[in-house]
Amino acid sequence: MVLNTCRKLSHLFKIDFQLAGSNTNNLLCRTPCRRLRYAMLCLAFLTLPITSYSQGTLSDAERRYQQAFDAMRADLANPERSFEFVQVAIAVGDQRGAIAALERILQINPSLANIQLELGVLYLGVGSHDLAAIYLRQALAAPDVPDPVRSRAEVLLVRAERATKRHVLSGRIYTAAHYDSNANAAPDSRQVRVRGQEGLLQEGATGRKDFSAELGGSLQYLYALPSQAGHEIEVNLATYNRWYDKSDEIDVNTVALDAGPRFFLGPSDNLDISIRPFVSASYVFLDDDDFLRTVGGGITMQKFFSAAWLGTFTFEAEDQKFFNSKNRQTSYDDPDPAIDPNESRKDTRFDLILANNIPLTQSLTLILSALYTENHSSLPNFKFSNKGGSIGLGWRF
Repeated sequence: MVLNTCRKLSHLFKIDFQLAGSNTNNLLCRTPCRRLRYAMLCLAFLTLPITSYSQGTLSDAERRYQQAFDAMRADLANPERSFEFVQVAIAVGDQRGAIAALERILQINPSLANIQLELGVLYLGVGSHDLAAIYLRQALAAPDVPDPVRSRAEVLLVRAERATKRHVLSGRIYTAAHYDSNANAAPDSRQVRVRGQEGLLQEGATGRKDFSAELGGSLQYLYALPSQAGHEIEVNLATYNRWYDKSDEIDVNTVALDAGPRFFLGPSDNLDISIRPFVSASYVFLDDDDFLRTVGGGITMQKFFSAAWLGTFTFEAEDQKFFNSKNRQTSYDDPDPAIDPNESRKDTRFDLILANNIPLTQSLTLILSALYTENHSSLPNFKFSNKGGSIGLGWRF
């Protein structure tokens, strides 16, 4: 996994990743201890193949290692040769040799965030948690890090910090302006059902466009379990609030909580797969009235297919209880006599959401999103579609 990432990201992110704190990197390079460590790494380059493979007949893996090392040493200014050596070095289990090669690349170009990320992974694998944390923080400081790369770096940084800290608390706050073509989720057609008969809504009683303001936030608490595998307890608390310009009867406020352990699969230096069973609960207010209560649970599986591709799969079951109010009534269990006394409501909903988070600083992010909703129902009163989009800012701490 690390091998492909090192090679591919050298092309994908070499230009895009420019560290905001490049002066800090230059300062680190000028310190005596840094120069000493680089000197030791260069010495390791000169002695490692001789001490490892000078005796006996070389295997195929050892021969590839020696060839990659010789090619790199013959062209030290070419990062491609160093990437090739890193691949072979990790394949034969020589993490320290791979570290030395990546460190040399950073000497040539100290603003390659993808290399800093992979150095964090490798230092974590050899137990150097302090150095791993330094490189992972530097990678996260790059303003153009894609979300999957940032997510992987954040997971690894928590792992590195947990070597000295068992409790980790983090949070996010965001605000946005939002537009909906059908903010009130009214039927697209005027034809509805009333007491089992066909009816016709008044003009203007169908979907209504509107603007709204959003405010949300979340807190995450992680507790590191006493295990070498890195398992942890994860608790998430989130709130979402939305106020409409014209449709204040559908102003919404929510609070949600989930908790459960996260189990990491695979080697300790490569947290690519995790499984998390959880329990969850939420409460929704609509126009300051009780609207919905949910209690449930499920399981989430997360897989980093590469440093730039993250997949999250969640299976969840909930018990939902709707509360009727003066403005809205919802019933799925029994037919609603005011609509159709002989048919219960059954809905199938499709949501497509496209989002892009653009980091502005290490903590501040520009958030863009577009959405499309198609709700099919057994009753025409609840068939609707909606198109929308939003622009906002997020801040993490």
